Amino acid sequence: MAAPDIRALVGGLNNVYVGVIARQDFVEARGTRDLAEILGSDEPVRVLMKPVGSSAVPVAEMIFESLGTSVDDIKSNGGEVTQVDTGQIADQMRNGAADLYIDTMIKGHPAITEVALTTDVTFLDLPQAALDLLTSNGLTEGSYGPWFEGQEGETVGANLGTVLIASAALDEETAYQVTKAIIENAEALKSSHGAWAAFDPAAAMTPENTGVPLHPGAQRYYEEAGLM
Repeated sequence: MAAPDIRALVGGLNNVYVGVIARQDFVEARGTRDLAEILGSDEPVRVLMKPVGSSAVPVAEMIFESLGTSVDDIKSNGGEVTQVDTGQIADQMRNGAADLYIDTMIKGHPAITEVALTTDVTFLDLPQAALDLLTSNGLTEGSYGPWFEGQEGETVGANLGTVLIASAALDEETAYQVTKAIIENAEALKSSHGAWAAFDPAAAMTPENTGVPLHPGAQRYYEEAGLM
C-alpha cells in the first residue's frame, strides 16, 4: 500500500534482515538447501511465519512470487502456510509442525534464538531471483551472522533496515529537533541499545537508508550539520 504522506527523519538505525530457517531433517530428506528448488518442487512444504502485520510477511510473499509460487500455490500443492504469534514459533518448529520458518533476523532475536537452541536447524541463503525482486522494492542485499546455533557462517538475506519516520504534516521545527537529538546523541544511544551498534549518523540521511524522502526539518538539520 502506498504511503505518500510519510517522511524520513533518521535512517539506517539498525539492520533487519529477512531470512529463512529450515529444519535440518527436512533439508536432509529433500537433499538440497536451495530454497528455489524446495519451493519449486512438487513435494509439499510447510511454511511458518508471523501473522499479517509483521514486516516479514510481505517480504515472504515477494520471495514466493520471485520463485514462481504463492501462499495459495503452496497450499494447493498439499503444503501449509501457518501464521502464529511469536510465542508459538519455537514450539511449532520443535514439534516438527513446520519445515521452513521465515522471519526478521536480528542478532539476539529471542524467538530465533530459542528455535536454534531447541531444534536442529539450518539457515538458507535467499536465491538471487528473490534478492532481485526484493532490492527492486527497496530492500538491500546483504549477509547476516553467524548469530545463532546452527548458523555455520554468514547467510545471504535482504535487509529491511530501520527508519524513524514522521508524517509529512509534522512541523519543521519538531522534525529538526528530533533529528538533531538522535544524531548528536548517537554514541550514547548505540551504547545503551545493542541493536544500534552499527548505526552510522553520517549515513542516516542517504536514500538507501531512508527509502522515502526526508522531512524538510530533518533535511535542514543535516545540511546545517554539514552532513549533506
